[in-house]
Amino acid sequence: MATEITGTSDTGIGVYGTSESGRGLVGVAKTFAGVEGNSSSGTGVFGNSETGVGVHGKGGRLAALLEGDVEVTGDITVTNQKVSVAKIVQQVSTTAEFSQRISSIEQTLATLRVR
Repeated sequence: MATEITGTSDTGIGVYGTSESGRGLVGVAKTFAGVEGNSSSGTGVFGNSETGVGVHGKGGRLAALLEGDVEVTGDITVTNQKVSVAKIVQQVSTTAEFSQRISSIEQTLATLRVR
């Protein structure tokens, strides 16, 4: 059974789905994206939830693939302790720089105490 729904709008919502207890809109495909969102000037795909998860991804190889820069405005929680080597090197470098600055400040303070 093949069903096709097409929605077009110049100023509003092209396709809208709603449900009291199930999914409002579902897209399924064997060889391509089940759901795709595109925009020339806004957000391609937007997920929002008042009490749950805004966007949930689950995949056989990866849960998410992000091409380009990523901006995070909240906390990141890593639950499996697997973090990239580049991030660890950056943290160690930052910690070493901070430690060197503290040592320099301590030396300055010691010099001022001697005077």
